[in-house]
Order: sequence, then C-alpha cells, then structure tokens
Amino acid sequence: MSSDIVKRHTPIVLEDDIISDLMDGFILKPVYIVDRDHRAMGLTYRYGFVLVDDESIKKAYVKRIVSVDHIFVDNRDLGAVVGNVERMIFNGEEVIASVGTLEKNKCLVIITDKGIEESICEMSIGFVSKRNYLFSNIQLGLSGIHVIALVDIIEEKYGSIGPSLLFIEEPGKGFKVERLHEARVAGWNGIYYSVWDFDVRRNKVTLYIIRNGKMEKYVFTRDKLPRRFFSENSIVGIYRRNLLLSDGETIVLFNLLSRETVWRRRYPSKIIVATPPDEFSKFVVYNGADIELLDINNGEVIWSYKVKPINALGMSNKYIVAGSNETLYVFSLETHSLIGKYRILGNIQAVAVLGERVLVGYISPADTPKALVIDYTDSIPLSFRNIRLYSGGKTCFTLGDITPCVKILSSSSKNFSIKSIGSKIIISDRGSQPGKHWIRLLVSISGFLPLLERIKIDIVKPEKIFSKINLNPTLKRDHAGYYMLLNVGLEVNSRVFYAVLRSIDDSLYGSSYEIRELPQGEYSIPIRILWARRGIRHARLLLYLRTNISPYIEEKEVDVNIDIDVAEPVLRMYSDFLYLWVPYPFDDVELVFEGSGKKYSTITSLGRGWNKFSSIGFEPDKVIIYSGGKRMVVYRERLFRR
Repeated sequence: MSSDIVKRHTPIVLEDDIISDLMDGFILKPVYIVDRDHRAMGLTYRYGFVLVDDESIKKAYVKRIVSVDHIFVDNRDLGAVVGNVERMIFNGEEVIASVGTLEKNKCLVIITDKGIEESICEMSIGFVSKRNYLFSNIQLGLSGIHVIALVDIIEEKYGSIGPSLLFIEEPGKGFKVERLHEARVAGWNGIYYSVWDFDVRRNKVTLYIIRNGKMEKYVFTRDKLPRRFFSENSIVGIYRRNLLLSDGETIVLFNLLSRETVWRRRYPSKIIVATPPDEFSKFVVYNGADIELLDINNGEVIWSYKVKPINALGMSNKYIVAGSNETLYVFSLETHSLIGKYRILGNIQAVAVLGERVLVGYISPADTPKALVIDYTDSIPLSFRNIRLYSGGKTCFTLGDITPCVKILSSSSKNFSIKSIGSKIIISDRGSQPGKHWIRLLVSISGFLPLLERIKIDIVKPEKIFSKINLNPTLKRDHAGYYMLLNVGLEVNSRVFYAVLRSIDDSLYGSSYEIRELPQGEYSIPIRILWARRGIRHARLLLYLRTNISPYIEEKEVDVNIDIDVAEPVLRMYSDFLYLWVPYPFDDVELVFEGSGKKYSTITSLGRGWNKFSSIGFEPDKVIIYSGGKRMVVYRERLFRR
C-alpha cells in the first residue's frame, strides 16, 4: 500500500575541488557578472576566487611556497607577491590583490597572465602643495568586469587620516580615482558596487552606484533614512531606481528619485536577504525559521518554507537555493516546490545561482575551503513515495531508470530496513508499533549530488489477514499426484505460509508446500492430497501464516466430495516381520504377498497406521491389496537388517 508520489531531481556534479591550501574563517560572498557579452557567477574567498560561466570554471588562488605568496590561475603560477595577500578579486582576465607590506601598509597589486603588471602603494594628493598618502585599508569588489577598490589612506609624514579614494578600473587603461569624504561600502554583488559617502559638515549623504563601470550619483540628507541603514553592506539589492536595504532585522524599499520609503518590513530576529542576478520583481528572506519569497513592489509574502537554521541563501530567475550546515536546499521559483535536498560533505558558507548551475562554497571537515559546481541541465528525476504499511510488512517502489545506492541515515523506528535491487527500493518492517513513522534516506548515484529524502511511513494494524479463502473441492491430478486448488487473498506480507486439509476421522489428509516470502496479493495454491477415502468428507482447512512479528492461524470447515480412493501404503520388512502402513482403515481386504516366485494370500482388516504380520516363509517384493473392487500394488521399501 503506498501513496503520495514525490518528484525530486539530482544534478550532475561538474566540479568539487579545493580552492586554496590556506585556511581562514572568511565568510564567502557570491558575485555575478551579467552584461550583454558575459554571464558568470563567482565566489570570493580570502585567498581565492572561483568564476563559473556556461563554458568554463576558472580558479584564482594564493599558494604559499617557502613562506612566499604566489598567485595561481587554474594551476598556473603567475608569480610571487612581495608581502602577504589579504584579499583578491578575479574578473576572468586579471587578478587584483590587496597586499600587506612589511611596513604594515597596503598595496593594490594587478596580476595578469604575464605576471605582476602594477603595484600601487601610495598616492600624492593636492593642487598647490601635494601630500603623499599611504594605503591603510583596501576593500575590493567587482562591477561587471571592472574591479573596484575603496581605499582608506593616511598621510605618510604625519600619519593623519586622509579622504577615502574610490578606484574604478578600466581594463587595459588602469584606474580612475574619485576622491570622497568619509566613505564605506554600501553593498556590492558584481552587477553593482555602491558606496556611502558622508559629508558631515553639510549633513549630506552621497550614494555612488557603479554598474558595469558606469557611475551614478544620488545626494540626499541623512534624515531621509534611519542612521542604521547607512551602515556597511546595508544595500542588499537594487531594483530599477529603488534600494532594497536591510539592517539585519528590518527591510526597507527606498526610492532614489522621490527620496521616500516605499515600504518596510520588520522581523523579530536576524535575517538573511538574497536577490536574483537578473532584473527581478521577487526576492527571498530567511527570517530565522522560514524562507520567504516576497514581492519587491509591496513587501508581501508570496510563499514560505520552514527549514532548519541556514547560513547561505541565493536565488536566480529559476531557483531558490539555501545552505544549512551540510544540507543544500534547491526550490523551483516557478512552482514553489522543493526540487531536492542534498548532502554536502562540509559546512556551506555561500551559494550563487545562474541559469541551470549552482555554485556552492563550503569548508570541508579538514577546514579546507572548497567549491562545488552542479548543473541541472542533465539532472536525473527520481520518484519517492510515502508508505502505508502493515506492521511486519514489506513494500517496494521504483525511483526511476537508475541503479542507486540507498542508505537509511536515521528513522523513528529501529525495525525498518532497506535495500535496492536495480532501480527498485524495498522497505521492510520488523514489527514497528502502529502509528506515524519516518525514515531519512541518502540516495547516491555516481557523478551526481547525493540526495536526501524523508519518507513518511504509516504503520497500520490489519483488520483481517485473509481477504478471501476459497477451496475448490474438485479433485485434480498432475504429474505429482492428486491435489485441490486453494484460492487465497493475503492482506499482509508473509514470511512463511502453508495450508493443511484434514478430515476429523483422518480419512482425508493434504497439505501445501511451505511458501516463503509471499507478498500481499491473491494466489492459487495447490493442496497435495496424500490420502483420501471415497465419499463426502467433512474436513478442517488450516491456514498457517507468519509475518516478521507474529504467527496467524485461520481455520475453516469444508465439505469435499472424494470420488476416488487416494492412498499410498508402505510395505517394510524388519527382523523377519512384515509391516504394512495404510493411511486409513480397510475392512475385509485381501492381501497377496509376492516375491522369489512365491505367493501368500490372506483376508484381514487393516487399521490406520502400521499393521504387523509374522513371517510368511519368504521375503516379499510387493503386496497387492484388493478392496472394494480396487487393486493397489505396494512395493517393499528396502531397509538394512540389524
């Protein structure tokens, strides 16, 4: 008995590799490059960067060789860096790194496939009298393929803090620099890079938004928004001319043209917000208990799904992806349904989604930063069922046209077992109590992401064991002898089953073979008649069945009309005595013993069982029984004498 088919998909694994052999606790960040010529997604690590598009997977990372940092791109050493690499950005063509020097200053280093192209460690500022400034902090990001750096500077001579500098790279042309006041990164995702710039004396805030290298500037007073929304990385999305802002507990949609708040939504706990890389009208929020899909225009919840605490959230125009420790959730944005829940061998830190591909950054159990790339273009569909099962029963279903490896990770009862034969999954119970149960499965297919699935099992107590018992009283014969046909319907799965037919006066006896592992269903089972006397016989039909937990015995009285005597007597000789076994009594029969060319006849009555005769002067080979006009020949069984 089964119901509730659940469809899942498991994607192919394109890449699962270590990013850098340098360990750190940096929180990964998803990045997107989306323009007319290039669509890619990436993840930033402290000592590495992964970039994935439709054609390739590129990796840039730091490798420490004899205490010297080297920059690698796809296993190619681009050269050593003087100092320690603190952060790096990769746009597919060049690596931009923030490097700490021995003097504890910072340098902006540009590395191409030709090696280190440029290293910027200071800048002179001023018109009449120039002052030389050193870099004290560098925050890197991307806007399309353009590398952006927000740099904090200090005066070299006196150590006073100078203005912030915004470096905007033009590939092949170097950087152009914007001089700001007191600035902080407002938020970036690769499609945009935004900066808050505060002019305290004029009580003005300027928002710089760089999209694919082109800058937009918006100026307004600080009273237009609560102070907490001017914090670092408070911009979590840009929708047309609207800012999607978050302070960690409240979401605000702020219109840049009217300088007014469109709507706000507050949560009682910390939240995570994610928006798609493409033009979007929906976004997702994790509120501490549920993933919510919201309408950007009014902030209303469209759909929600309860999950365990997550620490990574991403979405595209097709998928919603969430990471919770070692579990990856993937949902369809169109149907709001779970596509699959998967096992990752590590702690998920960040996810990026673009097209049919998902990029997962995680930390392995050995504290190694790794990146996993999966693709749903060639995913395998799987079908699971919630099960309704009798206690001690067994059922099976087919996942699909595959041969998986299936394992129970946990269950509500220790009595469940599972095995897979080809694409067939067999679930057995060894006597769980009736009620609601569950099992958590891990389904592994070589080359594909391991799938996690929780199946509900409803254990029920059967109202009856047999749905029908029907004995056909017609005596039939085949090569094995006489039999009657028993039609039986089983409501449970049987480990052992057999039937016995026996009359009260022992003039009729028959039994079926012992049948093992008989599933629920209807069957026609022959009952072999070992002996029977002619006439109408009142008999008991005894059905014996054993499940995984207990035996069942069903008894039914039947009348059968035997139109021919069925007997299989046995003749033995032991210590000069003859023994003749008959299944039922015979009155006034003639016995003719023959052997060695001799005969001996006698008229007697035979009782049921063994009948003993004294020596007749020779060893007979057979005895002929004449009874009621019927002749039966019984050959002597050969036994060793004592």
